[in-house]
Amino acid sequence: MLIIRELPHYYKSAGTIFVALWLALIILEKSVKMSNQNNLKLLINNQNTNYLAMKKMKMLSTTAFRLMALMLCLAASVPQLTAQTYTVAGNSNAFLLNQDWAADYEGNDMVRMGSTTYYYLARTANVNGGSYAFKITKDHSWGTSYPGSNYGYSVSSTGTWSIVYIFNTSGNAVSLFGPFKTLTVAGSQTEILGSSWGQTNANNDMTTSDGVNYTLSFTDVNVTAGNYQFKVVQDHAWTNAWPSSNYNYSVGFTGLADVVYSFNVITKEVSVNVTEKSVTPTTPDYYITGSDELGLGGFSYQNLTTMTYDDVNEVYTYSYNVTTPGTYYFAFADGPGNDWNDFSNNHRYGPASGNQTVTLGSWTTTQKGAGSYAVTLDAGQVTITFDVANMTFKVEGTAPVINYYVKGADTNIFPDGWAT
Repeated sequence: MLIIRELPHYYKSAGTIFVALWLALIILEKSVKMSNQNNLKLLINNQNTNYLAMKKMKMLSTTAFRLMALMLCLAASVPQLTAQTYTVAGNSNAFLLNQDWAADYEGNDMVRMGSTTYYYLARTANVNGGSYAFKITKDHSWGTSYPGSNYGYSVSSTGTWSIVYIFNTSGNAVSLFGPFKTLTVAGSQTEILGSSWGQTNANNDMTTSDGVNYTLSFTDVNVTAGNYQFKVVQDHAWTNAWPSSNYNYSVGFTGLADVVYSFNVITKEVSVNVTEKSVTPTTPDYYITGSDELGLGGFSYQNLTTMTYDDVNEVYTYSYNVTTPGTYYFAFADGPGNDWNDFSNNHRYGPASGNQTVTLGSWTTTQKGAGSYAVTLDAGQVTITFDVANMTFKVEGTAPVINYYVKGADTNIFPDGWAT
């Protein structure tokens, strides 16, 4: 008689499956054998010459059937091992969803940290101040639990706290991170952190998405090449800080960067990643102001017309279709002013004072100045080009047609004489 007792549940299941499957296969084999015998007799009666061939077929079929049955039984007899479950069970509090020493409560099952030997349960909750205790149970049963005695901890005051229950299957070690409220980066790189070793600077509090890995990130910050240090402090105090010695790191460039500080509450590992960013050079805006007939709306220290940057020739241009011939005035600027005095002294490009006449098609040197440039144009397209790098400009357009007349006293040649 087969007896299956005092074995883990998965061995009992495997033994039951083995016996049931073996009996079913024996019955199936008998049925197949009888069917083969009947078919074989029929063939012998009809065709004696096929007897030896059919006998071999019967032997091969039976052998293959038995081998298959043996493989299935062996596979069924292997224990169906499942992943082990670890659960935090303790006296009732909000961290444990108010479950009181519930070894089988799935809501407090721990999560494995990647492929490591660590399991954890991270919680943030509003918890009453007081003393608490817990254990780690295995497979939802008190049959196996860690540590031998309850693991005790306390919450100093009622409020919102975070906690991480930790279990390491290597050595069955139980530990706890917290309870705590904040984790903050404090260090020497003030251009990023805003303060030197400012453990109370809430702007540098770290955040987490899984309760274990905390980060503090900065985007598009200017950094300076050099050597720096930092620590991660708990609850804005130096009482608990990691690592025990300052974490040293170097920045090998000066420029724009993305920076990420990281801390793992289980392993206590800290790190920082400073990634240099490629910056596309930007060109500043330059402006033109002047006569309304040039489409500029009149001189102004605020309502300026932005010139177009030509990145091929690296110059700024302004074009307009002049409809009325005449002499018109303009000046350049690098930005608006607060008033005329500020504009003329700090932003305007022109002659030092007054009006300076320019020649069409010729490059003219310019500088910061309060004056204006004068140009005489006929109707048609005009283009003003400003080469900021060389502080020169030129005006291209149509010069007005000038008619000249000859007069004299000899009326035979000049019928009107000196008359106008």
